[in-house]
Amino acid sequence: FGKTSLLADWSDVDPRPFAWVAIDVQDNDPIVLWSYIAAALGRVVEGGRRAAAFEGLAREPDPAAAVTAEIDADDEECVLVLDDYHLVENDECHESLMRFVELSPPNVEVAIASRTDPPLSVARLRATGELLELRATDLQFAPDETEELLNDRLQLHLDPETVGILHERTEGW
Repeated sequence: FGKTSLLADWSDVDPRPFAWVAIDVQDNDPIVLWSYIAAALGRVVEGGRRAAAFEGLAREPDPAAAVTAEIDADDEECVLVLDDYHLVENDECHESLMRFVELSPPNVEVAIASRTDPPLSVARLRATGELLELRATDLQFAPDETEELLNDRLQLHLDPETVGILHERTEGW
C-alpha cells in the first residue's frame, strides 16, 4: 500500500535525519528491538558522534527510558521510523515503545508504518493532536490524480472513460 515508499519520499524532502528500523519477525524480543532502535538513533543523534553512548542501552532494565535519557532536548530534530511494525507481537515491546513515545523529547518524531493498527495506547495522543494517522485510503489516488498520472505524467492519452475504468479497477492504486 505504499507505506515504505511514502516514508522514503518523506525522508528525501525532510532535512531532519531519519533513524530507520526495518522490523522483521525476529524483532519480537525487547532486547533485539531496542538494540536496533538504539543503534539507529545513535547513528543520527549529533550526526552519530555519540553512537557509542547508545550501545548497550537495550539491556538496561527500562530501555525506553535509557534511550530517551541519552537524547538531549538540545539535539537536532530527528525522525525514528519503525517500518513493518505489524510484525511485532510481543506485548513487552509494545509497552516499551509506548513508554518511549511518551518520554521522548519533542525533537524526536516517531513514525510507525504497519499493515494493522498497532496495539499502542494512542488515545491521549490522538485527543491532544499529537498523532497523525494515514490510512490506506489516504494514500490512494483520487480520480483526478489517476488522470494526471496516466495522461500528464505517462502521456498515455487515454480517454476519460478508460481512465475511470482503470481507476475503479485498481481502486486508486
